Amino acid sequence: MPLKCSQTVREDVATRLPGGQMPKQMAEILNLSLKTVYRLKKLFIHDDDEYIDLPMPRTVREKINREKLLQLSQIMKSTPNITLKELLAKAITDGIFDSEESAPDISTLHRALTKKVGFKWQKPKYDDPRAKRSRVTYERCEFRRSLQEGLVDPTKTLCQDETSFYVGGEAPGRAWGTLYKKPLVEKNKMGGTKVVMYLTIGYKLDTDGKPLAFIHWLCVPPQRSNKPLSDRIEVWEKEDKTEKRALKEKYTEAYVNSLTCEGMKKELCSISLRAPATTAASMREALIRVGRAGSRVNELRQRKKGGQETGALRPHTQTSDYVSEYLSQCLGTYAAGDDLWSAGDNQCKLSADLGIRGCPDGGKRDYMPNMRETMLMMDNAGYHLYTTENTVSAFQKWVQDKLGMTRVLFTPAYSS
Repeated sequence: MPLKCSQTVREDVATRLPGGQMPKQMAEILNLSLKTVYRLKKLFIHDDDEYIDLPMPRTVREKINREKLLQLSQIMKSTPNITLKELLAKAITDGIFDSEESAPDISTLHRALTKKVGFKWQKPKYDDPRAKRSRVTYERCEFRRSLQEGLVDPTKTLCQDETSFYVGGEAPGRAWGTLYKKPLVEKNKMGGTKVVMYLTIGYKLDTDGKPLAFIHWLCVPPQRSNKPLSDRIEVWEKEDKTEKRALKEKYTEAYVNSLTCEGMKKELCSISLRAPATTAASMREALIRVGRAGSRVNELRQRKKGGQETGALRPHTQTSDYVSEYLSQCLGTYAAGDDLWSAGDNQCKLSADLGIRGCPDGGKRDYMPNMRETMLMMDNAGYHLYTTENTVSAFQKWVQDKLGMTRVLFTPAYSS
């Protein structure tokens, strides 16, 4: 086994190097690896024929005692999805450790928390903070009782809901918990939308007791839009530090001036921008402004159309207008016997300015629901304008006038 590279071994290597001894011979004599000899040679100061060994820098690290372990455990229990790097930074900020130089290494911190306290980085359970309120608990109990007593006929109900994938709103896949208790992480469904799926399901029994299904779904991916961007910067528009740094390093004045007219057009297309005019001078100024600011957001807002001539690609956002459009233009026509708008396609036929009709859809229609005897069931999302003890939802009269349905039944807040 190689000896530990102590200060004595370093001084011995520095003494043997001026004597003309080969590194391979020194490695065999001192029982060191050849890479270690070359690494030490680079660390030494070479002065003519002499190698000078500087004293090794030694940093005294703080020990993690019982009191500090308890303080770290309290932080991890309050925020179980915190990483070790974030935990060490917070411990320095809170005064658990004196400074970054004297704080223990991350591996030492991990070893102390896992072996001495019993923490484990594992998959957590999720919890909805809204379901903890007493009013929501009461509504859920009343809704369950009405289903058990048969007050709601499932064969005369169409259940509609949306599921979405968010940018920056994903719940962590791992969190800190003990060996005997899994971590509990809040999982909120609010955030910037990337892809939205609308789904409506219903069923009934035929004369022979065979179940028949009615299913309709609509997938809304990011759509092109020619509308000007709003003053508010959305979550999906925010650029990280890496992207800003890359834009500043790439689009320097020297690089932009060296591009031809066709080259500047390709660069503008690659970052989804367009110049105010189609001249070379206008394109050059736009690229230089992006390089100086390290951002594309301001350039998008200066254009009358927010992006290329084909429109800027924007994620779908869930609003009550889009829900009403889905119910009337997509679900209503399909329930009335019409064909699907865009069956088998993977992109929307229309831009975001014209709505979600024409986006990829599909369904199964074993029976035609009688809308005059059917009610619509929706959850209590904010954009559904659900009924409260003070106000009646606008969708109540809307589904009666537009779809001919009996009413809307709003479910209580969901719970994990």
